[in-house]
Amino acid sequence: MTVAKPRPRKLLISGVLLLLGAGFAVPPFLKLQLYLYENRTLAPAPKPPRSLADLDAFRAQVDAYVADHFPPRPLLIAGLNRLRMIIGASGAPPVIVGRDGWLFSDNATHLGDARGVDKLDAAATRTWLEGVAGRT
Repeated sequence: MTVAKPRPRKLLISGVLLLLGAGFAVPPFLKLQLYLYENRTLAPAPKPPRSLADLDAFRAQVDAYVADHFPPRPLLIAGLNRLRMIIGASGAPPVIVGRDGWLFSDNATHLGDARGVDKLDAAATRTWLEGVAGRT
């Protein structure tokens, strides 16, 4: 009887390394001009740890730096946003995607004003109308 070798694990590791390598190697050849304007400062390059106690903080800094400076990051974000636009989801709750890429503001009523949906119930509408009538 033979013991199975951990081949799937090696395939997974090599596949992940291949994808990461492609992520760094391919974007410069695509020659796309994608710019991300973010309302935050990207993570700076981490400083080397000075002791073993600094390793946890160093790992977190490296993780943040790689996440912010990963070369295909603009491509991935642009692709995700394009996919959202195609399926009609904006990614932001107060925005509705309309036809031909038009964006509409939503106040949680899903354009209820345009559809004629009343925000007030019957009692609140009556109270409001009495207030308007009292002013005239």
